[in-house]
Amino acid sequence: MWNYRVFRYEQDEENKLYISECYYDDKKELKGYVSPLDIFNKGLWDENLDGLREVLHMLLQATTRPIIIISEDESIREES
Repeated sequence: MWNYRVFRYEQDEENKLYISECYYDDKKELKGYVSPLDIFNKGLWDENLDGLREVLHMLLQATTRPIIIISEDESIREES
């Protein structure tokens, strides 16, 4: 399963926030992510307007969940 989440790099002195995709296992535990610095290099897209609206809705939903912190060693955890 995947969705979008808000991320922050732990070592970023500016505390910038990013949105990116993340992946969950069958137990719904966070297992991986697409680098927030890479996610939009391909552009935000879908095959039709309804699909694009759904992606935008998922991006907005990401702002309602805890922020995911990316550590210097690229491990991830939810912000407490």
